[in-house]
Amino acid sequence: SPAVALLSRMMAEGSHGQTRYMTFERINPGPPRTDVSVLWDLAVHDVAIIHHLTGESPIAVRASGMSQRSDGLAEAVFIHLEFEGGMQARLHTSWLSSQKTRVATVFGSEATLVYDDLAEYQIRRVGAPRDNRVHAKDGDVIELAYGQGTEESFRPAGAEPLYAECAAFLSAIRREADPPNGIRHALEVIGILEAAERSMGLGGEMVALGTEHGEPGTRTAST
Repeated sequence: SPAVALLSRMMAEGSHGQTRYMTFERINPGPPRTDVSVLWDLAVHDVAIIHHLTGESPIAVRASGMSQRSDGLAEAVFIHLEFEGGMQARLHTSWLSSQKTRVATVFGSEATLVYDDLAEYQIRRVGAPRDNRVHAKDGDVIELAYGQGTEESFRPAGAEPLYAECAAFLSAIRREADPPNGIRHALEVIGILEAAERSMGLGGEMVALGTEHGEPGTRTAST
């Protein structure tokens, strides 16, 4: 995806400062399929994007879900990921909505990066907010100013994501090389999803992840 590629470059360049946490919302008006839960249908995309943006797997996963279906497959899932160094990510995926939403937000120490896949300008950078109250003294007579920082919008150019995916896969076959997102990436994403599913089965308890391919490790108590 050109938008994800641009977001990745902006984060690597530190245009937002240091990443504090990230949120992802991917919801649909109804399920497109009935043989898997929303975890495997929708959350898999954002888990893969988070893994790509951070370049690492989380150290722990906690998830909860709900279902109104007779087969018990989750229709709405909330996932919390914890990473080394304190960075966190939270995901909301759902079929129980009357609208379609595809929004990811990266909260940094200097700016906020917003990726709205359905917007004309998919990437926005919102700088630090204006706030002259920070260094004001009690005796100062000033007109208080507080508001959103300067905003920049970007419309990434590039091939349609599915076309680019197929082209990269075919190129890897011809060159006998690994595709951009190889087997290890896929295994780690699957390991994260399996840990989230295990957490849901345990009533939302935190599940620690091992160092190899995101394999579930020792379970810790939820907080």
